[in-house]
Amino acid sequence: MLANDRGTATGLLAKLPGDGPWIACLPGVPHEMKAMAERLIARLPDLVPGLRVPAVRELWLAGLGESAVQELIPGLLSEAEPMVGITVSDTGHMTIRAVGRPAQIARRLAPYRKPLQPWLLPAPGLAPSLIHLLTKKKQTIATAESCTVGQVAALLGGVPGASAVLTGGIVAYTPQAKQSLLGVDPDLIARDGVVSAACARAMAEGARQRLGVDVAIATTGFAGPGGGTTADPVGTVYLAVAHPRGVAQRRITGAGERQRVQQRAATAALQLAWEALTGRSC
Repeated sequence: MLANDRGTATGLLAKLPGDGPWIACLPGVPHEMKAMAERLIARLPDLVPGLRVPAVRELWLAGLGESAVQELIPGLLSEAEPMVGITVSDTGHMTIRAVGRPAQIARRLAPYRKPLQPWLLPAPGLAPSLIHLLTKKKQTIATAESCTVGQVAALLGGVPGASAVLTGGIVAYTPQAKQSLLGVDPDLIARDGVVSAACARAMAEGARQRLGVDVAIATTGFAGPGGGTTADPVGTVYLAVAHPRGVAQRRITGAGERQRVQQRAATAALQLAWEALTGRSC
């Protein structure tokens, strides 16, 4: 039996008679399975003498779809020597993963870097890449969120080492909160509305000033299922990033349930911040 310290379902490890293989059965709940698999992997050299553990290398990128990557690099995917595959994440980035011998992986991945350079990330994801970049530049960041209700801050704060750069976040959901917490001009709200490019900009600038940071990310929009206008239907979100060189802004739209709109907006906000700070398009 394999102990499970993350849940109640135990695992099973068995060896068939003679020279038969080892068989491991692990729970299907992802976080339970992952923890048990990591412990089991550490035992594999003892269980299987002479086992050669493959090396794994990854490239992370944002701003390209899977088909576009394969157009840039024909014949990218392979099943052996080394194995190469693509994984797309809901948090806005893509991973090219190579598994095999170190020398094989080095030869395979080296030619990819030049054509993919405009989209490569220094860390596995947009949030980790922003934390990495800001730490290197010794700059700080904060958020001012309405429709995403703290999800941008949560993505940043989920990265180890975020405390070096993440100062805080303000969830200003109502017009009154936007005015009192972020200093958004009530005349601006009366003229342009809270779901507008002008309001997103004012939120970002207000957060940057009031929290004393170098970079501030703001979101405001209609997450649904109600609300929206003819000009800005449900799914419309305005984003802004205030930084030392100015303010970057973007309007995104997309159908979907409320949680999906919020998740997409939080990811797009990180993409905009990455572009604003690096000058590289996502």
